[in-house]
Amino acid sequence: MKNRKVPIIPVYLDRRWGSIFSHEGGRFLSKIPRELPYPVTVAFGKALDADTSIPGIRLASGELASDVGRFECKILTLLLNLSCPALFLP
Repeated sequence: MKNRKVPIIPVYLDRRWGSIFSHEGGRFLSKIPRELPYPVTVAFGKALDADTSIPGIRLASGELASDVGRFECKILTLLLNLSCPALFLP
């Protein structure tokens, strides 16, 4: 993206383990998915400036992953009355 001035949009994909795109069981693209359609969580972060450094992009991606984890934890707590790991608690 050198010499381009477009924003960088962080994207986080969750719940992929076990899909045909994971390496579960040492296999990739050659296994039958557990369910169809396979559920995946896709989250988009706030746009970053085009000149954001690689460490800045990694930090934004990590924060987005953390936000998704906290959100999913709250959903589990509210809907299923399950407790969340201390890792995700605010």
